Amino acid sequence: MKEYMVIMKLPQLLTEEFLRQIPEHRKKVDRLLTKGLITSYSLSLDRSTLWATIPASNENSVVTVLSSLPLTKYMNMEIIELAFNLNARISQTAISLN
Repeated sequence: MKEYMVIMKLPQLLTEEFLRQIPEHRKKVDRLLTKGLITSYSLSLDRSTLWATIPASNENSVVTVLSSLPLTKYMNMEIIELAFNLNARISQTAISLN
């Protein structure tokens, strides 16, 4: 499986329609993160750029994942195939109350 970095530029003018869709967009991103279809999702401090890493077999699969998100139609996107992606994975150990 390959991994892709997606760079998404948000529009400079955030319309009321765009803002109304943010909660649904975030819910869908959370679901995709839980399913492992997106492995990271970050927003720049100035709120102009989003970055996401997506494991997929090809670029068309990345587009399919992104097209399920309500706000991607407003963004300019660049999809880059990565040679590798290193990150510190923090595992959450289940706590037993026994």
